[in-house]
Amino acid sequence: MCSGSHVFEGDESLVEYVSLPAGAQATDLSFYAEEKRKAWVAVSCTDGAVRLIDASPERTASVVRTSYSHGVAATAVAISGNGNQVASGSSSGHVVLQPFHGSGPTPLPGLLESTESAIESLCYSSLRQELLAASDEAGNLQVWDAVAQRHACRFVGAHRGPARGLSFSTQNSDLLISAGNDAELIFWDVKNARQIQQVSVEAGISSLSYHSGGYLLATGTCEGSILIFDLRMLVSRKQPADPVQRYDGQDEGALVALAFAPHDSMENPLTSRPKAGPSNLSCPPQVDRI
Repeated sequence: MCSGSHVFEGDESLVEYVSLPAGAQATDLSFYAEEKRKAWVAVSCTDGAVRLIDASPERTASVVRTSYSHGVAATAVAISGNGNQVASGSSSGHVVLQPFHGSGPTPLPGLLESTESAIESLCYSSLRQELLAASDEAGNLQVWDAVAQRHACRFVGAHRGPARGLSFSTQNSDLLISAGNDAELIFWDVKNARQIQQVSVEAGISSLSYHSGGYLLATGTCEGSILIFDLRMLVSRKQPADPVQRYDGQDEGALVALAFAPHDSMENPLTSRPKAGPSNLSCPPQVDRI
């Protein structure tokens, strides 16, 4: 789990802390595991650094690499599904790639300078691992072929305001779903660079998670609630879509991250994280609310 000043892992009775330097607050994190032997956490920080933490079992968690690739605050980070790349975004709207093992950041092509805005979210596709998507504070979306290091498609002004919710489909390699403060879910065909569908919901959305079964979509709202939708029932934009399940949070503020449990646990299907304060962002994994 990550905090503005600490990152920790483990259960509630055994917590291990990794301190970040004074003035460095965590803005985002991404987890990657190589089977059960190795585990890594990449953390983007307000001091412009992306820090890689070795969080492997039976080892003391520690920062093993620090990269300064942006010159301004790093606002988003994602490790590719195959563990080959670390992508990070900045408050200036730029995205760079770094080899997971090695050095030398490579900037990806961006938007025109007049339309660039702080990167809010980064997401790799699990089906086409070369695809990387980004959303930003102005509501723009970009999708790259991260191997060829070129745009696959761009959607300028996709949302009215910040767009943080971003998820590739786990069933359709061409489907990307985005969501934003404008309370809109938008479905994109990234192969043909076109919008497929747009659905209104009852509140602004700050995070997304796509269920591996292909039908359920969990959304964290700007008001701190979790809404779960059945994609087969999202047929109209005329009125807000009805969730099939909801969890009303006790924490104030946006839920900036949530995820379905990897093995579809019915007792605890979701993990989530509310917006953290300036010096505290902490949560143990595999609990209802991080």
